[in-house]
Amino acid sequence: MRINQPIVNNKIKIAPSIISADLTKLDEEVKKIEESGADIIHIDSYPLSIFAFEYNRLGRFAIGHFLLDFLRRRTSLPLDIHIAMERELDYIEKCIDLGADIISFHPEPYKDPMKVVELVKERGVKLGLGVTVSTDLESVFGLCRYADLITVVSANVNFAGKIRLEDASDKIRKARELCGDKVDIAIDGGVNPETIPLFVRSGANVLIVGRYFFGHKDYRKAVIELKRKALELLKPP
Repeated sequence: MRINQPIVNNKIKIAPSIISADLTKLDEEVKKIEESGADIIHIDSYPLSIFAFEYNRLGRFAIGHFLLDFLRRRTSLPLDIHIAMERELDYIEKCIDLGADIISFHPEPYKDPMKVVELVKERGVKLGLGVTVSTDLESVFGLCRYADLITVVSANVNFAGKIRLEDASDKIRKARELCGDKVDIAIDGGVNPETIPLFVRSGANVLIVGRYFFGHKDYRKAVIELKRKALELLKPP
């Protein structure tokens, strides 16, 4: 481990963000993700119609639960559904029923986020906490002991969706310091071979990848490149 670099015991994991895939060829995309050696499929759950699409082969709209159901029937890879807004407990429970392996939610909008924590833990799936570059980590610190994953989102609607790399790096470092090295820490947004050193040196070990992964001609090579770059940073000096 390099000097001043946080200790991370967990291996590097690659999590393609399915919203960046070619959603008109989702069967093919899922197969290619599996063959690539990726570790997790990341599923964003956004408000209104942002996450709605129609894929020709099924001839129906897929939004939220429909997409999760579609993926669960076609892959054994862990599915992390990132709930980026306040949703009722019934919605979250339905996600678990449909096969989500990780429920990642942002505690800030909830009056009582412990109800979400308790539901997820009772159902025996992993709990993820989502934080943005503007999140006060001290305010959610009490929930960290329940978390299996902390997801740092580098873009924030408060900043017109601009990716804030340095702020995200600082947030990752603080999350690692607060939560220790038994928790996975993910970075969501702006991940590519050039930005990996910033994120991994700060303590991230789960790389959520959208445009870089799905824009690559060979998904397997993309995973190899990303993991090689990350693991080089974790070698002893």
